[in-house]
Amino acid sequence: MTKRNASARKRFELRSLGGDRIYNWVCRFYGLSMAKRYTVSDGKLVLTVEEAEEGGFIITSPLDPELITEAESISGAFVNARDALKALRQSRAKLLPAR
Repeated sequence: MTKRNASARKRFELRSLGGDRIYNWVCRFYGLSMAKRYTVSDGKLVLTVEEAEEGGFIITSPLDPELITEAESISGAFVNARDALKALRQSRAKLLPAR
C-alpha cells in the first residue's frame, strides 16, 4: 500500500467512525490539515473527491464504503472509480456461493 493510500484509508476510517464532526475534531486536535472535499456525480455514479496532500485526489463513494481509489483529475476519478467498482463486484461474486 502506498503512502497516499495509507493516508487516505486513515482519513476514511476516521470519517466512518462518527461522521464529519469527529473527523474535523481529530484533525484540529492533532494539527492535521483538512483537505477540501467535494461530492460529484456524472448522472450514474456519485463520488466524494478529496484533495490529497501529495497532489491528485482521493476518491470514495458515499453509496459504497468499500470503494476507495485515487486519481489525478476529476475525469480520471470516474474512470478509476468504475474500474474499482468492477473489481469489487468481481470479488464479491467470488465470495457469494453459486446457486
